[in-house]
Amino acid sequence: MGNFESMLTSIPKHRLKLTELDTTGSTPLFWAARLGNLSAIKALVGAGVDINLGSASGKTPLIGACIETSNAECFDWLLQNGADPYRADSKGSHCLTAACCLGSLHAVKALVESGFDVETRDHAGMTGLGWAVNYDHESIAAYLLQHGASFGLENKAGWTPVLDAVLRNSHRCLKLLLKKGANYRFVSRHGWSILHCAASTGDLKTMEILTEHGLKGVDVGMKSSKGFGTRTAEEVFLAQRLKHPGAETLLLAFRRLLAAVEKANLGGEEMVSQDEKLDETDDVFHEAVEYQQ
Repeated sequence: MGNFESMLTSIPKHRLKLTELDTTGSTPLFWAARLGNLSAIKALVGAGVDINLGSASGKTPLIGACIETSNAECFDWLLQNGADPYRADSKGSHCLTAACCLGSLHAVKALVESGFDVETRDHAGMTGLGWAVNYDHESIAAYLLQHGASFGLENKAGWTPVLDAVLRNSHRCLKLLLKKGANYRFVSRHGWSILHCAASTGDLKTMEILTEHGLKGVDVGMKSSKGFGTRTAEEVFLAQRLKHPGAETLLLAFRRLLAAVEKANLGGEEMVSQDEKLDETDDVFHEAVEYQQ
């Protein structure tokens, strides 16, 4: 590092380049962090470059160090030497957002251990837990829950993490949230229950997870208040999903889910066996097709 540092501090023409943006809109320090070059990071900061100076979009070197999980040493050095983890980019995303989206458990742990508030929201009203759920990073979600993250906070779109897990088919995180006691009975401001979310985008695995859980206390017949009109979850499914590949199989899985919820609400076992199925006749699918027409 010695020669590099000497060059930066002794040759004026090189010093002029230390804070310039390249054609990608990034500074040398951002690239050093992005590429995991700790020697270059130390030399640049030692030469007086602002440790938070990253890219034209406002991404800091600390955010850059999140991009590759192999950059743990660079991330730690930046954090320990004054990098601001709360500084957001032009879209309002901060360092915890990046770490949770990109799956960097090391960065998440380092931030939490440094005292970063896990309930800090970004431009979308999302917490770190919300982003971890979006990308189904179960280990990060579990760690955040262990360190005070709330699974009851809504984002700006009106979804809690458990509803987002259903909408995104984040299977591992969905199982985790249900196991940890997330409020699956929550109704969004659109009047959508967890069943409406499953009806809209849920895949077979999501349907299976919810069916196994039983969802006792969820109102099968509740109608939404916004979005796709005032519809029940089943009506949302019939309106949106019948033209999708595998629609018949999805419909049968969704109706098994509805039956599981009804059974739980009537005092039956909350956990429903995978082998327990409704009568799967051709009438089910054809009835649904007729409904849509």
